[in-house]
Amino acid sequence: MSEPRRPEDSTEGSSPSWDQPSSTPDDQPASSQPGLVPAPQSGAADPSQQPAYEPVPAETTYQPAYTPPPYNPPAASAPAYPSATQQPEQPAYPPQYQQPASAWGQSAVETEPRDHAHSLGVALASVFLGFWGLLFTLVGILFLVGGGGFTDMIRNDPQLEGIDPAQIDQVMGAFGVGAVIMLLIGIPHLLAAVGAPLHKGWARWMGVIVSVLGILLGVLILSGGSSSTVVGDQRVTVDPIGPALFVMVPYALSLLALIFSRRHFRSS
Repeated sequence: MSEPRRPEDSTEGSSPSWDQPSSTPDDQPASSQPGLVPAPQSGAADPSQQPAYEPVPAETTYQPAYTPPPYNPPAASAPAYPSATQQPEQPAYPPQYQQPASAWGQSAVETEPRDHAHSLGVALASVFLGFWGLLFTLVGILFLVGGGGFTDMIRNDPQLEGIDPAQIDQVMGAFGVGAVIMLLIGIPHLLAAVGAPLHKGWARWMGVIVSVLGILLGVLILSGGSSSTVVGDQRVTVDPIGPALFVMVPYALSLLALIFSRRHFRSS
């Protein structure tokens, strides 16, 4: 059984047909042989088909890939402070409330002085204290001023020529002491009588003190008992109850009026 012939065997030793010079692929390139078109190689593109993209010429320069510019944060600037000479602006405040003027052009009612509370008891106590204060003060002044004249009258009286001058001096000394006592009692009475109607607190307490002293004087008179004296041919007995009540009752009423009239003095 004979072997099959290979194509190489058929081509070797046989002259080429169509009177073409014999050549081998090693002698000339396939592109130089006439009438032969090189077969397209596998993987090569068909020249009849246009590529899907346009060819880029060789002289075209490619741009580098886009890179974002580096971020440079703005430099922190120092805050602008006002100058030392610049005065800060004052905030605008709403206008303050103003009291409306009255119909007759005078100020409002609040500017008028507040009406004080008045007490009838304080008024009566002031009258009583003023009476006794005036009486005591006048007696004291009379003792001080008329003491010297009274001494001269005793010494010049012919019926009193036998009186010892030392006794006269003792009597004048007693008048001087009595005058000082009368003034010390009368002046506080007058001050209390003047200041109490004016709603003065100090006048209230001064009136309380002199009222207590007046009550003590009435108790002293009452404790002295009755006294009798001879007037002409008759003996007269003086009962101390009447003079004691005459002194004690007005002072006691004045004391109560000054103590319980708090509204009268609180308004000051």
